[in-house]
Amino acid sequence: MDDHANSTPPSELHQDPGLGPGLLAAPADPRAPAATADDAAIVSPVERSTAFVAVAEGHDVSPSAEVLLVLAYVAMWLLVLGFVWLSFRRLVRLDARLSDLEDALARREALRAEREP
Repeated sequence: MDDHANSTPPSELHQDPGLGPGLLAAPADPRAPAATADDAAIVSPVERSTAFVAVAEGHDVSPSAEVLLVLAYVAMWLLVLGFVWLSFRRLVRLDARLSDLEDALARREALRAEREP
């Protein structure tokens, strides 16, 4: 007997563009009702966790990706510039302290040179 007699011919399976070339998926059940925006009111909370219900005005729910990207870049640049500014301030204070120490060391050496004959 032919082994391919019981298999489903490729024409009865449809090509799913999301699966990529050469991958076949089973066709959708034609008896299933189409989902509408009113299905959210009908579906129970248990079924809602697995059922997809499209939001009619979902674009106003959260900011766009472009806005979030720009905000992230601004935040990162502010952090970098703040770090550089704080580092510069610490470096200026350290330089002033080092010059004070050099002056104190020079005065001590001058006093030591005066005491020794």
